[in-house]
Amino acid sequence: MKNILVLFLLLFIIGCGNNNDCSVCPEEPVLHDVEFIVTGTGSFAFMKLGYGDCKFGHSVSLLPYQEEHVVGDSTWVYLYAENCDSIGYIEVSVVVDGVLWQLHRSEDPYGEAEVFGKIK
Repeated sequence: MKNILVLFLLLFIIGCGNNNDCSVCPEEPVLHDVEFIVTGTGSFAFMKLGYGDCKFGHSVSLLPYQEEHVVGDSTWVYLYAENCDSIGYIEVSVVVDGVLWQLHRSEDPYGEAEVFGKIK
């Protein structure tokens, strides 16, 4: 039993260096491959926040628009798009590690679509 306690104490010290508070030990961030996708039938303006990165009021007429980022763990993502035409649709989606994470579609004239959340 004493050997187990010594082994546990040794592992604790090695795992956290000489720091007695394990909560301050840096953790290796989990990286995610995040893809922002905006599609629609006409031109649109969009704003994207994530990984300390943002774009405001970009007008895009070539569809679809796609952009990929590798982001750290617990990253907030916001993707917003506005249909600049009176007909058609606008759709935004975020794909995380190859899996659809969120999608929002609007078929209203001059409609808006957005996804928002925290990637864990």
